Amino acid sequence: MRLDSLHPKLGFCLGSRPGAFWLDSSRAACRSSSRPRSGPQERGAVLLEVILALVLFVAAATIISAGLNASLNSVERLRLSTHAANLATSVLSELQMGIKTTALSGPQPFQAPFEEWTWEVLAGSGESEFAEPASTKKVEVIVRHGEPPMVYRLTQMLQLAESKSTGASLPSQNGRYLSLHKP
Repeated sequence: MRLDSLHPKLGFCLGSRPGAFWLDSSRAACRSSSRPRSGPQERGAVLLEVILALVLFVAAATIISAGLNASLNSVERLRLSTHAANLATSVLSELQMGIKTTALSGPQPFQAPFEEWTWEVLAGSGESEFAEPASTKKVEVIVRHGEPPMVYRLTQMLQLAESKSTGASLPSQNGRYLSLHKP
């Protein structure tokens, strides 16, 4: 007895695979729907569908991983840029307080834990239409990072009094700097 024929009393088709059946009353539908696909063209079509699905999956995974990589690189650049801005502001503040001087030349390393960062101060003339030439200087703080390479520049007009070996510069209440010297 064939399994893909119409059961005479129940009125449904039993499929050729175990557990498969179709509710249909016509013998022709049972014979045509229960035939297994075994032609070489149909097998080739299934293989083509599997390969196409695999190619689409790999393409989607590549696009998603490239997007994630670009996002992570952008976050790292933003983190380094923010860190460099904070370090440059710290150097500028130390210059204003007289802790650091503009007399140092060349890149200077930061103290631990910032060994991969260096700073440099370039002081120019303060000649501008808004400032008194003798009282201000254009100060540019350059902060560099080794790997990945990063350069951050911060420029500001400052009122500086050069610190000497016997004294220090302190800001007064009106923003001008007073030089304290030992007699």
